[in-house]
Amino acid sequence: MTTEKTEMQFPYSPPDFFEAEYSRQTDEYILLADSGVVRITLCVPSDPIDAELQNRITKEVEGLFRVRQLLAHRPFKLNAASVYQHHSGGTRSISVSAEGGEFLSLVGQCDFVVRDASGAVKQDTKAERIKAQTEFMDAVMPKLATSATLNAILESYNAAVADPPNELVHLYEIRDALTDHYGKDDARRRLGISARDWKRLGALANDAPLKEGRHRGKHSKLRHATPAELDEARKIAFRLIKAFANQL
Repeated sequence: MTTEKTEMQFPYSPPDFFEAEYSRQTDEYILLADSGVVRITLCVPSDPIDAELQNRITKEVEGLFRVRQLLAHRPFKLNAASVYQHHSGGTRSISVSAEGGEFLSLVGQCDFVVRDASGAVKQDTKAERIKAQTEFMDAVMPKLATSATLNAILESYNAAVADPPNELVHLYEIRDALTDHYGKDDARRRLGISARDWKRLGALANDAPLKEGRHRGKHSKLRHATPAELDEARKIAFRLIKAFANQL
C-alpha cells in the first residue's frame, strides 16, 4: 500500500484568527491556514513522518501564530497536530496528538470601501490591510529558525496578550532583550527607533504609577493603565519587533 499524501492538521481558535486565508510554501511542505485549521501537506509523502521534521514543522506553525498575534493582538488556542496518511486505494490512517496552546478573546475591526461615481473601488481598507499583513508574515517567518532573540521577543509579546495584569512588564521585556542583543548604548540607534518611543515605553513600564507596570512598590497609589496608554505601548513594542526583524 503506497502513501500518496501526508498531511498534518493543527486546529486553532478563534477560527477567524487569520483574517484571510494564509498560505506559505517551503522546499518541504505547503502550509494553508484558514477557518480554524492549519493544513501542512508534505512535498514528499512520509509514513511515518520523520520526528525531527515533525518537531520543526510544529515549531514553525507555533511561530506563525506568534507573528500573526503581533498584527491581531488576540490570544489564541493552537492544538497539536493530527497526522493523516492518505494511501493508494482511498484508505486513510490518522494519528492524533495531545492539545496545547493559549486561549482566547475577540476584537472587532472596522473597514470601509470607497468607490467613485462609476462604482469602481478606489480604496478598500480590508484588502489593503490583509496585503500588508501577509507581506509582513511572509518576511518574518523564514527568520524564526535562525534568531533566538526574535523568538524570545515574540514570546514576550504573546505573554503580554495572555497576561493583561502584567502587560507592560512583558512589553518592556522586548526592549530589554534588544538592549541585551545590541548593547545598552547601541540598541535604539541600530534599530532606528526614536528617542521618544524608546523613553515612552520605559516611562509607562517603569515610572508611571500603573498596576500593569514593573515597579509597583515605588508608588503609594496605583491606577490601571488607560486603553490609550496600553495601545501606545503595544504599538511601540510592535515597532521594536518589526525593526529588529527587518535587520535579520
